[in-house]
Amino acid sequence: MIDALSFFGSYPFRRLFAESLAEVATHMRSKGFKKIYLINFSSLFYRDPFKANRIALNIYRRERENIKDVEIDLLGGINPSYIAINNIDIEEIVEPYFRAYVMSPAYHGFRLDAKGSIKLVEDLCSQGRKIVILDLLEDIREMHRAYKLIYMVKDEHLERFLRNIDKICGKKILLASFRYELLKNNLARILDLELYVDTSSDTLYGYQYDRVRELVDSIGEDLVVLATRTPIAYTEAAVFRVIYSDIADSAKKKILYDNALKYYEI
Repeated sequence: MIDALSFFGSYPFRRLFAESLAEVATHMRSKGFKKIYLINFSSLFYRDPFKANRIALNIYRRERENIKDVEIDLLGGINPSYIAINNIDIEEIVEPYFRAYVMSPAYHGFRLDAKGSIKLVEDLCSQGRKIVILDLLEDIREMHRAYKLIYMVKDEHLERFLRNIDKICGKKILLASFRYELLKNNLARILDLELYVDTSSDTLYGYQYDRVRELVDSIGEDLVVLATRTPIAYTEAAVFRVIYSDIADSAKKKILYDNALKYYEI
């Protein structure tokens, strides 16, 4: 299996069962994963994501020799609002060693449908870069009640973003951990743009519904990828959503392995 999005480092809201890069890698190897795409939590929560990216890269270089039997690719964070404030030229900060860049309206603090956000995404797409847009790491009912996510994606934000984004971004964007209620009204446009969607949100499975199958029926088996949100969520839960979904075994293979490689590597 291949995991399209996991995390390492300290999570600001609670303690996790695995935090270091080596701990996460060891855990994923024990669950049968051959390759994982990882981002450091600091790249989502630091005001300056580029400093956080450098920290993540240093950790990776220090620990990679101790990681066996599982391949790791690093993802970096990028924040449209930080770039706008500091007048940073996007060509100066894109680094080749990050397989993709992750941006999160809720945690980085920007509107997904803002002109600057859309321009940054299109600029990255024009350079052939891949962009992961992260919705929520966990159910907002479980988060620390002292915090309110004022930039959390709403249905109208996603609809305007998808309506205005250029088709140059086809197959270059992954919508990660998006609540299904946001996706369901926009699936036709997601298919038209050929954007990837992952299976990590807890809203994608329950005893009375099979939303993995609904995604496959709506956008096709080639645009759905496995992501686990390890160590925020239980790794097995994300895998079981796919394994126990009422879809063909050939579609499960694509979701569990093939599609993540196509997204990140092609």
